[in-house]
Amino acid sequence: PGSGAEAGPPVTVSGVRFGPRPGWVVARRLPGEIPAVQLTRGSGNLLVVVFPGETDPSVALERYRDEVLAPEAITLEMSSEVERLPHPSAGRALRAFYVGTFQDNPSPLEGDVTAFVLPSGGVVFDGWAQEGTFQQFADDVHDMAAKAEPA
Repeated sequence: PGSGAEAGPPVTVSGVRFGPRPGWVVARRLPGEIPAVQLTRGSGNLLVVVFPGETDPSVALERYRDEVLAPEAITLEMSSEVERLPHPSAGRALRAFYVGTFQDNPSPLEGDVTAFVLPSGGVVFDGWAQEGTFQQFADDVHDMAAKAEPA
């Protein structure tokens, strides 16, 4: 707030387009079978992953947990309670919260994963930061996820 940062140009990954909130920049793109793009703002992070062809948001959420988070996690606790929310382009979305420690980061991290389906497949927005600090990034992450649309 008050930084005067401009929002960057829209980011597209595998048929999904979203506008980064002010201050968020693309840190890296991960090509491959499960295309992804990572954005950062200070100590906040956002990884957007697309599972091409996936048609069920709950399966996309499970696949993200099992194929992306779990292999990197030393410890991982994900909420069993999954929040259901409306999504302007997808109709509905699912959100789960997590805390964990990961191989590349000695500090515990917390974040949430929002999954929904667009024509190109299952889309996951995973926002995270050090434990105790994610709340300052959550509104941006949720806003970017809510505004994602088919590219």
